[in-house]
Amino acid sequence: MTWHAAARGPVEEAFILNLSDSAGASCSGVLSIAIEATPEGLRLRAGFRIESTVTERYCLTASNGLALLCMETAEHFEMCRPDTPLSAVARSHTREFFGVSGQHLLRIDPINGNTIWIGILAQRRRIVALDAAPDGLLYGVDVQGDLYRIQPDTGASALLVRLGLPSLSRGAVTHMDGRIHWTAADNRLHSCDLLSGEHAVALESMPLMPSRSVHDRVLAMMPAMDGALFLATAHGMVRLDIATGRWTDLGLRGRLGELMGPGVPPGPQWGGREPGRAATEEPLPTWQSPLATVPAH
Repeated sequence: MTWHAAARGPVEEAFILNLSDSAGASCSGVLSIAIEATPEGLRLRAGFRIESTVTERYCLTASNGLALLCMETAEHFEMCRPDTPLSAVARSHTREFFGVSGQHLLRIDPINGNTIWIGILAQRRRIVALDAAPDGLLYGVDVQGDLYRIQPDTGASALLVRLGLPSLSRGAVTHMDGRIHWTAADNRLHSCDLLSGEHAVALESMPLMPSRSVHDRVLAMMPAMDGALFLATAHGMVRLDIATGRWTDLGLRGRLGELMGPGVPPGPQWGGREPGRAATEEPLPTWQSPLATVPAH
């Protein structure tokens, strides 16, 4: 950054900053800096004003693209096209991207879409929703609403909650306050304690939307800063208060129709590298969010 002297008055600059934590939630605001020449020397003033909170979620487009979805604006950005058809994706707290194809757990290079085979998942039914929790493990929901804990380094999985409900074509799962929350075919919001494994119904009835069933139309789910949930549905963004069961249609549609097509048929679908072999010995590059710091206009 270069500062130019002014004949009179301070020199001011403003920047938009997005500060995110490892869970993907971030605080957006404006940083203002002013430098003024005084008889005593240069005087620096700085201030930060919070504009909004931003929650990011990673999901799939109908054309099998890995996309970043902003849950407060309903806008998404396609990062890459994985070389394998996927049914679910997630980003871990170490910024690694994982995907499920059939019964295969894969690591995804978010730059070029190359997939690296990790292991075979033990459950027989297709995973339709995936999330990475703060404990370093992955949590997946299958087509019958059953919840699994998955080891990200081997793909070894263990059943946590069996619901055995009618088949889902898609679903949503997220973590909040030490619990995993997920949607299922009974139109309920289910919850599982990460420490005890105790299963509970967090909400008896999910928000009604103009669809055959809301659980088949929820594309992504993410906790808000105040403990509520953002739901991205095929019909728009919804804010859900778990404590009261009240939901608010945020009136945001964006291009949500481009996300999550009909899904991948069950069975082995992996088409990337040979099992156990990576495309390169070098570590995967770190992907830079498009919401990175940019100068304000």
